[in-house]
Amino acid sequence: MPDICILENYWHSYKSANAHLRNSYILANELGADLIQSRKDFKRNWNKKYNHILLAYGSHYMPHREWLHYCVNNPNAQVYWLTNEYDIMWPLNTGWPDPRQAKAICNFEKKDKSHNFKRVESYNTFDLNLLLAREPNPLVDKKYDCIYYGTFRQDRSRYFARYLQKPVYLSTSKRNYKKFDHAGCRPYYIEPLEWKQGHEVLNKFRYSLYIEDRYTHEVYNHLANRFYECLFCNVVQFFDIHCQNTIKRSGIEFDERFYVRDHLELSDRIRNSDWNELHQTQQKWLPQSLKKRERMIDAVKKFIADQRK
Repeated sequence: MPDICILENYWHSYKSANAHLRNSYILANELGADLIQSRKDFKRNWNKKYNHILLAYGSHYMPHREWLHYCVNNPNAQVYWLTNEYDIMWPLNTGWPDPRQAKAICNFEKKDKSHNFKRVESYNTFDLNLLLAREPNPLVDKKYDCIYYGTFRQDRSRYFARYLQKPVYLSTSKRNYKKFDHAGCRPYYIEPLEWKQGHEVLNKFRYSLYIEDRYTHEVYNHLANRFYECLFCNVVQFFDIHCQNTIKRSGIEFDERFYVRDHLELSDRIRNSDWNELHQTQQKWLPQSLKKRERMIDAVKKFIADQRK
């Protein structure tokens, strides 16, 4: 029986899940943990006993009452906070009545004063986004050129305006359209991507754009989920020039041709590049990523096992 559980925010469908939810799904399989991700899961496992409880992510709409029940019902369990985002709500900052401190399992480095998490016993950095690294899908016909996908992020808005212009596609929820419009973006809007394994909509695109927050130019957050998603969907990635520190810290064997500075240069690369050659070059990143993934999972397992001692 699992002695670990991962408590997630409610969600409905794995095929359209956010990246952090897919991370939890995969990590639960790797750890042999119970993933509690829906109301049905909460009820079915309501009285189970666990030695380790991982509180995954954080938001205003997370099920506070259910999360608290699991902690109270397991008074001797070690509590963790699991997140791959530096700017989300830390649940124990919100009047959480359980007195225990948590051990943070984070994807990003800690900056002295910017991450003022209350009641964190220890801060532990792992490259969690490697969970999505896997062997590539079979090649399919590429119907479209370049895509950017994801929610609106204020700290990324200046780059959105610089790049997200037609003929670039932007996949995001309709509630974000006005935010991108106000930032000066005029892309082709499409609905959020679906992530059913082997049938990901991303497979239909030749290229993607990698942008990061200004904050992560200096505070290392590891390569994003989209880096690995594009690798297994056979999508060639172009990187905004301001991501240089992240690329250097990642250790991948990088080619300067993949940096772009604005929409004009991105469009020129798309029109005049040999997609097959670029794709073969980027696929060389995959074996290194898969080895790093194995080491990361072993390190997380060891870290949790050491808490039993």
